[in-house]
Amino acid sequence: MTLVNAFFYQERDSYKSVLESYEHEITFNGATFEKDRVNSLEQSLQNYKETVERLEDLLAAERKATFSKDSDTEADLRSKLKETEEKLSQLEAENAELRSQASISNEGPSPSGSYKVLHMKDNPLSGAIEDRRQEVEGLRAEITSLRARIKLLEEGQTRDLTLLVGNKVTEDEGTSVKGNAFAS
Repeated sequence: MTLVNAFFYQERDSYKSVLESYEHEITFNGATFEKDRVNSLEQSLQNYKETVERLEDLLAAERKATFSKDSDTEADLRSKLKETEEKLSQLEAENAELRSQASISNEGPSPSGSYKVLHMKDNPLSGAIEDRRQEVEGLRAEITSLRARIKLLEEGQTRDLTLLVGNKVTEDEGTSVKGNAFAS
C-alpha cells in the first residue's frame, strides 16, 4: 500500500514541478525554461524507473513464494497418492487372501480329513420332524373319522354317530374310508 502511495506522491511532485516550470517561464527566457523542463522530466523518468524496479522485485518475490507453495503442495499430494496406492495394494492382497480362504471353506472338507461332523443326540431338527409327522398322522385320523361321520349322515343315521363312527372306522379302516381320505 505504501508503494502505491509513494507512486502517487511522485506523480504529484512531478505535476508540481511542471507547474513551477510554467511559472518560471513567465519570468525566465525560453532557453532556461527548456533546460528546467528537461531536468524535471529526467527526474520524473528516473523516479518512474525506480518504482518499476521495486514493483518488479516485489512481483518476482511473490512468484517465487507462490512457486514454492505450489511445489510444497505438489509434494504433499504426491506423498498422499503414494500412501493411498500402498494401502490399496495391501487391501487388494488381503482381499485375495480372504477370497482364497472362502473358496477353500466352500469346497467342503479336505481330503486329509481334518474336519469332523458332529451329530447332536437330541437334534432339534429331527425332533421337529418327528413332531410334525405325529401331527400329520393325527390330522389324517381326524379326517378319516369326519368322513365316516359324513357318510353316516348321508346314509340317514342320526343317533349315536360317535359310536357308529368309531365302529365304522375300525371296520373300514383299511378299505374305503381311508381310500377316500387319500383321494381328496
